[in-house]
Amino acid sequence: MRLFQYEVKTPEGQTLRGQIQGQNEEAAAAQLHAQGYWVARLTPLATAEVAAPRRSLLHLFFPPVRLKDIAAAFRELATMVNSGMTLIRSVDVLERNTTNPHLRQALRSVQAEIEHGGALSEAMRKHPSVFSDLAVGMIAAGEQSGKLDELLTTLAEYVEDELEIQHMIRRETFYAKILFAAICLIPLAAVFFIASLSMSSMSSFTLAATLVAVGGLGALGLLVAGVVLVRAYSQSRTGKRWIDNLKLRLPILGKITQRFTLARFSRALSALYSAGIPIIHALPIAGRASGNEVVADAGVAASQELQQGRDSKVHAALARTRLFPDMVVQMISTGEETGNLDGMLDKVAEYYKAEAITATKQIGQAIIPLVVLIGAVVVAILLITFYTGLYSGVSALAR
Repeated sequence: MRLFQYEVKTPEGQTLRGQIQGQNEEAAAAQLHAQGYWVARLTPLATAEVAAPRRSLLHLFFPPVRLKDIAAAFRELATMVNSGMTLIRSVDVLERNTTNPHLRQALRSVQAEIEHGGALSEAMRKHPSVFSDLAVGMIAAGEQSGKLDELLTTLAEYVEDELEIQHMIRRETFYAKILFAAICLIPLAAVFFIASLSMSSMSSFTLAATLVAVGGLGALGLLVAGVVLVRAYSQSRTGKRWIDNLKLRLPILGKITQRFTLARFSRALSALYSAGIPIIHALPIAGRASGNEVVADAGVAASQELQQGRDSKVHAALARTRLFPDMVVQMISTGEETGNLDGMLDKVAEYYKAEAITATKQIGQAIIPLVVLIGAVVVAILLITFYTGLYSGVSALAR
């Protein structure tokens, strides 16, 4: 498939510009004629073959499309649609303004499908690595209800909230990461410095520093290798479920993971339910939006119970999964009784988000003294071996 830049006239005389895919120039022109346009100009873009960008091992650590890119894209799209710009033109402008090649390729494909009469949600559904189930579901609800502009704004706010949480976690753990890196690198630097000295009295210190450096680098290498293997294993559903289950059971960190997960689940379920998506369809989507396979399975199980008529209450179906705390179940029950389920879910999300942020800050503050203590032990070992070697050398000279 090739990509062409076009300029056409509508039957009303309006000029439209954009891009379209086609096997060749004649096929692209035929598509435009079939839509009732008169083609004024059609220019092939030789460097814009519609092909998925290549993925590499780095994508295990750095996703090709970051949450930052998605948040900016949805906010820009919501702004343009709210201003009255047509959807085709909005996606076209967004595609041209996007710098991420993977997101640009996905938007290019989405634009082509919309131009052929396809729905925005269905076009996005074909790119699951870029657009989440939550985004597709909310956009589909907006198309059905005629409130696409409102739901795009809600979706942009949701993604921006997720981005804020990510930035907060990185900010709170940044200093501890710097200290840990320093502990790993300082012994190595000491080896290079001491090795340049030819004094025989430094030999024991050099040996000790070398052992510390090799041990530190070996531990760092094992850590990196372990992270690579875990990331690769987590690409499978079985592996991701096992890892996500472990995250929830870890001491201290498990509680933080659970709070962030419940906050995402509640926020997504509230957004979907308020958008008019039936609760039996919203539960599995919210489960996947939580980012945890265990919670996703719980959402599917609760949805199946409701579909099979075992219970008509959402809180009862969620309670039987034994994954949601009593407070969550009771607040959802109150929301169902008062007819304010989405409002209660928002309160649950805010509560658990605040709890998770507080716990993350506390752990971040507690980790720093621990890392400093480890660094102090390493420095103490180096100093002791240095002065021991120096004393031995002086004693040898004195004899």
